[in-house]
Amino acid sequence: MTLRGIFLLLLLGLVGLGGMRWLGACGPGYLEPLFQDPGILDVSRAELAQGRFGVLRPGLPWQDLIRVYRGLRGAAPAAAPVPAALPEGAALTRWQAARAKVLGPGPGPEVAARWETETYVTVVHISDDALVQAARTLEALAPAHDAAAVKDWIRAQDLVFGSTPKAPRIPLAVAEPAWLAQEREYQIAAARFYAGQWEPARTGFLGLAATPGHPRAAWGRYLAARCWVREGEFSGDPAFKLACYAKAQALTEALLADPASAALQGPARAYRELARYRTEPLVLLGEFLEDQSRPQPADPDLEPRIRDALRALGAVGWKTGPHQAKAESAPVAAIPMPGSSDLALWLGALAGNVPWETTGAQALEQWRQRGTGVWLLAALARAETDGPELEALKTAAGAVPPGSALAPTLRWHLLRLALAGLQGPALATALEAGLQRPDLPPWAVNVLRQKRQALALTPAEWFTYAARKLSATRDDDFGAGIQLPVSATPRECFEPATAQALGAQLPLAQVPALLGARLGSPQAARELAVAAWTKAVVLEAWDLARALTPHLPEPLAAAATQALSGTDPVALRFQVALLLLDWPGLRPAVAAGLGRQHAWSGLKPGQDSLSSFDILRDNWWCGQAAEPRPAAATRAIPGLTAAELQAARAEQAQLDRLPAAQVGFGRCILAFAKAHPEDPRVPMALHRFVAGTRSPRCPSAEMTTLGRAAHGLLHRHYARSPWTRKTPYYY
Repeated sequence: MTLRGIFLLLLLGLVGLGGMRWLGACGPGYLEPLFQDPGILDVSRAELAQGRFGVLRPGLPWQDLIRVYRGLRGAAPAAAPVPAALPEGAALTRWQAARAKVLGPGPGPEVAARWETETYVTVVHISDDALVQAARTLEALAPAHDAAAVKDWIRAQDLVFGSTPKAPRIPLAVAEPAWLAQEREYQIAAARFYAGQWEPARTGFLGLAATPGHPRAAWGRYLAARCWVREGEFSGDPAFKLACYAKAQALTEALLADPASAALQGPARAYRELARYRTEPLVLLGEFLEDQSRPQPADPDLEPRIRDALRALGAVGWKTGPHQAKAESAPVAAIPMPGSSDLALWLGALAGNVPWETTGAQALEQWRQRGTGVWLLAALARAETDGPELEALKTAAGAVPPGSALAPTLRWHLLRLALAGLQGPALATALEAGLQRPDLPPWAVNVLRQKRQALALTPAEWFTYAARKLSATRDDDFGAGIQLPVSATPRECFEPATAQALGAQLPLAQVPALLGARLGSPQAARELAVAAWTKAVVLEAWDLARALTPHLPEPLAAAATQALSGTDPVALRFQVALLLLDWPGLRPAVAAGLGRQHAWSGLKPGQDSLSSFDILRDNWWCGQAAEPRPAAATRAIPGLTAAELQAARAEQAQLDRLPAAQVGFGRCILAFAKAHPEDPRVPMALHRFVAGTRSPRCPSAEMTTLGRAAHGLLHRHYARSPWTRKTPYYY
């Protein structure tokens, strides 16, 4: 091989290794589990459209609450039909076909459909509408005029469609024929517009508007307004930007007032609203909310109006994401309520991301005046404590039919207020009754469980209410996006503080009886059983491990029963090591949250995620001293004696002294191979251990040494074994 070939081979190797490291380091994102109120609706958008709202409470996004308000008021007619979009490339194809019909077949010059600014912003340059309009114009011109003049028009239009700020292409003016001279005036102004030459373009468009009888006169002021808007969009000066939008608004308002421009009313009105979202966003938002307060809104097409409102609010510094509460920052807190419509007042009572507030007392007064269901909901949701002033409100809520869309919300707030006045056994009884209700969303179940758990007097009672239902997830790949659980049956998990308390305070001796009582969530019991069994075998508490085995999920329980057969400590360690190698998800600590998320991918039907190898190395455990731990547990398990707490601390201290899982596997397997070299399981075990070191979660010098020793032993003493051929090198 030549020197150049060797260099290229090395370069390719380096590139390949770099790519592998990048894939391993980046990987897919993790979902952060949320157990408290996530601040979003409990239902999907599809369920919302069907009139189901979940439990409504303060703090929800105004964007969704507008949809709820419309649904509760019966003011949600079908949206206006949206014109079907042209298939991608269809507009360009139409322009090219019209062009080729005059000039003959062959590719035309490139159309600058998009261009990129110096700050890497891609600008949509030549729209589909522009291409279609040009094709229509050409189809009308071709049969009516001299072919040479029409070809001249096409060549000028090619310059228009190729003109950009980086490469202006401005057609030359012509004097004759008259129709072409008028078209050329428009083409020159359009080319200057696409080139970012705003003032000359505006002058040209306004000149068309001022020329009596000009075929493009009606469009002159509209296109000049577009120049102002585009110039404002590209300006970095806020004051100048606002001035540009104001001038665009003035031009479109003049156009709307002109009876001669009736054909342009639709585009002009849309462009005026676009400018108003910059010049007077809160006024426009107030009009929008006033419209949506009516039983039959004038504009039923809600989605684009909400998108426009979001742009408007961003222009005045109003943050619109979930959990961005009122008065989060001084500029936002200073924004007044846009108008005084029923909807604006209602959003002030319930939305968590509007900068104005309707107090609980004001909501109650609104209900007394109006008597509507939306204000019954708002007044009850904003009430903090029970009292005589709420009796009429509670009576009205109790009279709402069980099948009403409001019923789940009203029942929750009635329960919440009733609980606020209870203590001790009465509170415990009410909480237990509340937890029997089937219509509570996960976050509400968690609120009740947390309150009931705080009243527990024994470990069993405390564990009964220890699990939390997954209320939502936040995806770290997409910022703060919060999503409802995918499954209709929310997963039940432990919060970190609870998981830590179970590991740090509950001794192993207490776990079999606790699991035998079959208390609380089956998923929570599984997590505790798996962690306690793993902890028991790692600490070689063989009798406790056998007592815990019946509580393990199948087929792990069957494998554990076989692994714990016999009494020889060396054989027991060996058999347990082989089992643990088969179950990379086992750890001697109670898992919090969603656990090993990426082990879920690629599961075969019926396969337990604990037996799935995680390609991102989230397998087994490091030495306990190296494992990251949360802060000290904030939840104390009640009813434990000092001796039991001391036993739990001693177990944890013993666990802390043990090495990483794969180091322990190597020690056990090599010890068994030395004591029982003729056992037919030894070659397989040596291979399994060496392969298991391929992707260590916590590499160490001892793991490398053990892997090398296992590899050498396999090749020296079991050279003819098929397991040896599967193990050509150690990792």
